[in-house]
Amino acid sequence: MISYREKQLLSVMKLLQDDTIELSNNFITVLDNMENSMKLSTSSIFSESINDYNELIDLAESRGYDTLVRVEDLLSPEELKYVENNISNIEEQFSRKTGIKNKKDLSFLVIAVALQCIRQYFLTSFTNSSNRPNDQEGAKQIKKEHKEHSDRKGRYYNPSLEEIISNPVPFDANVGSNGALKGTGKLGHRSATIGHDPLLGLFFGTMNIATRTLTTTSFQSYHITTLNKKDAFRNKADMSKIIAYSKSKLLDQGKEGKVIIVASLLKEIQHLRSDVNTKNSLGLPVITTINPQMASELATHGFDMCNFLNVGKQATYAIFIDTLIGLLYLSFDKVFMEDYQSLTDLDKKLIQVRLRKILMLSNVLASTSNAIYVAITKDTSKLDVGGMLVTLSHLMLDRRFIAKIKKEYIDSILSEQLEERLKEIEKSAYS
Repeated sequence: MISYREKQLLSVMKLLQDDTIELSNNFITVLDNMENSMKLSTSSIFSESINDYNELIDLAESRGYDTLVRVEDLLSPEELKYVENNISNIEEQFSRKTGIKNKKDLSFLVIAVALQCIRQYFLTSFTNSSNRPNDQEGAKQIKKEHKEHSDRKGRYYNPSLEEIISNPVPFDANVGSNGALKGTGKLGHRSATIGHDPLLGLFFGTMNIATRTLTTTSFQSYHITTLNKKDAFRNKADMSKIIAYSKSKLLDQGKEGKVIIVASLLKEIQHLRSDVNTKNSLGLPVITTINPQMASELATHGFDMCNFLNVGKQATYAIFIDTLIGLLYLSFDKVFMEDYQSLTDLDKKLIQVRLRKILMLSNVLASTSNAIYVAITKDTSKLDVGGMLVTLSHLMLDRRFIAKIKKEYIDSILSEQLEERLKEIEKSAYS
């Protein structure tokens, strides 16, 4: 499949080719019959006022040279011929298997599938770490122009507010660790310090920042100092004192102490945010502290905090889409169904059942359809989001493409299990 930009280029090239051929033919006609010279075409693009490439694209589209990816671009001639010859039979089998038969339900199913595809492929996908920024770029995105440098002074456990703001987080130190930081795998030093745990770090990392200390995942703590303008390990620290000093700042030292704790918490959150979307990201919450090796191994296979958050966003978007489709579906009945008010409780329950079927099938079809996957993700290095959205919206209006998706469902080994689930949904109307 070619990209949207390539489609635009081809449409412009075809316009230029056709226009040049037409212009040439007119010149030949003029040469053959000089008295017909006034018939020379004035619709040539050479008579248009074209200032840039975008205007050329607009002209091509206005003359019917569009950029749409069609079903012919996705299916082989054999597949296309089969779908066209069997489209009525495919639709009948699909309706029989799913119980979705009327045009309204089928229309809502198509809309729901399209929205679920947008959610899956365009909003928050499972990211490849190679496409993420490195640590320095990630920090710059979050911290902007704020510069940090190591300049630690004063008594143990009592950094100043200025030091907290201007210095890096102490649990990023590695100079002089002498093996104390036993980082492992992809996560490296982030798997060795509790401050980098996305959940426990909010507690332990905040206390480390507020007391100028570092605590490892084995719960051994160290004082951090400045050595040659870099953060470095000094002496061992006492975990009980880290907790006591942090508690005292929060409860006993008035406004100044509370400001120290709040600033430390904000510093911790900022640091986690700067790390989470980088190439190595952060390990999964709590697992990073309990079993650093497992957290690093999971991160190697893509199960890191960055993708964990994306999964959470996907779930939120999925619920939103289901809710939106549900509201539109039920509102449609209430507005356009003349006898809606006279429906029995059973009739209204059956409407709810059909809605539940639509929502379940839309998630399944959007997730398992190879036709949709090929249409959207093939050659994604060239196909931009605009092109994918145009492709999807156009294809979802093509009866043949929808028939192909239905055929995949009919042939799927999952269809028998889904049929059982659909039957259970139907039975719920009578229970």
